[in-house]
Amino acid sequence: QAPKGFPPLLRLSSKLSNTAMKLTTSILAVASVAVVSIFSAQGLATQDSPVGKALQLISDLQAKIIKEGEGAQKVYAEFTEWCEERSKNVGFEIKTGKSQVAELK
Repeated sequence: QAPKGFPPLLRLSSKLSNTAMKLTTSILAVASVAVVSIFSAQGLATQDSPVGKALQLISDLQAKIIKEGEGAQKVYAEFTEWCEERSKNVGFEIKTGKSQVAELK
């Protein structure tokens, strides 16, 4: 979540992008499992058949996307934390600067 000093749209954008990433990963996982289940039940998913090879590629791609998503989520969390910390520091610097200006007057 973006700090309070950020415009409401940026705070909302931060929440939505996190939710969207999780939702996309979940949908892909469910769709992949459904496709594999359907073809496995029909006996079409042998490793030697073209369908089996395609399903294996989809399964490999699913694992790769999930791994990349987890990495992206970690980077996003670190960036969000940095932004929040930076916002607090800038707010403190502004407050300190204003008090110094008041003292000089």
